[in-house]
Formats: sequence, C-alpha cells, structure tokens
Amino acid sequence: MHIENIHWIVIEDGIKTSDPVNRLLKRSNIPYAYFFASKQPNLSRLVGGAVVEGPFVEAGKVISWHAHYKPNRTFAIDMAGFGVSLNLIHSTNASFGYQCINEAPEDCFLIQLGIKVNAIEPFGYKNSYMDVLVWHTNTVKSIILSKNNNGLEVEIED
Repeated sequence: MHIENIHWIVIEDGIKTSDPVNRLLKRSNIPYAYFFASKQPNLSRLVGGAVVEGPFVEAGKVISWHAHYKPNRTFAIDMAGFGVSLNLIHSTNASFGYQCINEAPEDCFLIQLGIKVNAIEPFGYKNSYMDVLVWHTNTVKSIILSKNNNGLEVEIED
C-alpha cells in the first residue's frame, strides 16, 4: 500500500454496488464507505455531445478512435478509459503540468509516458468478463442502445 490510513469513499447513484465495483473494492483491500446519491433529473449524462467515445478494436488491437472531441489525437480517450502501471509513471517525468496546457491532458500524459498505440491492451469485449479498473461514472444496471453507434455498444441506465 502506498498510503497508510486510507479510507475510500464510494458515491454512486445505485442503492448498492454493482458486481464490477464489488470486485474492485475486494481486490483493493481498502476499507470503504458506500453512499447513495441520486442523479438530478435536469442534468445530462452526455459529455461533449457524443453518446459514446472509445477505441475501434480489431483482432485485439486499437486501430483508431471514435471521438467527438479532437478525434485526431494520438490517444482520443477520456481519463476513465485507461489505466497505467504505477511503475511506468515512476520511471518517467510524465505529469499533467504546464506542458499540457491547451492540450487534451490524457493524450499529453500518455504521450509523455512513451506509450505507443499498438502497445495498448484493450479489454471489455462483448460477452467477455469485464472488470472496473478506474471509474468516475455510474455503474448501475443498464440497457444497450440499439441505434447505430459506429459498432460500439452503448449502455444507459435501466
């Protein structure tokens, strides 16, 4: 453990934690408190005007990005869409400092780490076991939107 005396405060809009969040909490072995906070009905759940953003994956490799905001970034991905080994972070001088001003911070950070797109290990394919590694959105039961989403599965609350 990198930090002593830590207690995790988990706040979601579900009455109880979902299975992926339960697995994350058990795996972390960090004591936690769970709080329910309902979503305000006047707040939109969409960010940046896109229903979904993420990588296009073929044969287990990222080949391009489906992104509304600056789609030509090397890593057109949101902060909640990736995880990085702490060893890699400690072996570089990567940061979210001044060098990322006027840039997309995620893209800037991942480039500083020296990561190459062909080295990314995507996960969470259809019908596969998915784990939560990092999140800042809700993880309640959802339904799959059936409209055209460029081949991506889009889940919304049930």
